[in-house]
Amino acid sequence: MADFRRESGPDELLTQYSYLFSDDLKDYPVLDLACGDGHNGIFLASKGFSVVLADRSEEALSQARLNARAAGVTVQFRQVDLEQEGVNPLEDLSFSAVLVFRYLHRPLIP
Repeated sequence: MADFRRESGPDELLTQYSYLFSDDLKDYPVLDLACGDGHNGIFLASKGFSVVLADRSEEALSQARLNARAAGVTVQFRQVDLEQEGVNPLEDLSFSAVLVFRYLHRPLIP
């Protein structure tokens, strides 16, 4: 298993602009898309936000589960693949905000 742990916490850009996440955004969860180890979503969950951590990698989500447990926060997890044509695995959900820091789109090469 790859080591997804980060010692540095949330991305600097998120902490710099975290004031934009007001109580008005607490009606629906925040989606951390391509969450990896979950460090950004876990940061927002520690601030009282409902968070959905989504990634296509079960390995990444396993580490995110460990990190959330270690941080003492409750978050939802979704294993999703957004690159399947004609499929929206998140269409049943609504979000107040979406975080996307490291989404790596890999186009299919014929």
